[in-house]
Amino acid sequence: MVETKQVPLSGKILEVVNERLENLGINFPEYIRMLIMQESGMVNTPVEYLTEAEEKSIQESIVDYENGKYTTLKNPKEINAYFTKLNEEIDAKNI
Repeated sequence: MVETKQVPLSGKILEVVNERLENLGINFPEYIRMLIMQESGMVNTPVEYLTEAEEKSIQESIVDYENGKYTTLKNPKEINAYFTKLNEEIDAKNI
């Protein structure tokens, strides 16, 4: 059985909700269902959604990986040396 409810929202609340919906990429009914499931304990952990910017970044990273644009670090010494070099490059650009 599907039942419909109407909920009046003030302009400010609606503005905040619409911004959140845009960031999550979902519609209002999906958002309300998600909130009810979280609040009622039907979902044990909060449902996290990616923003469009995060999705774009992930897609770009996948393409870079598929095109061989990655670095393999085999041990803690290589990891430390790699990030030390990155920090030095960042510091040099900020001077």
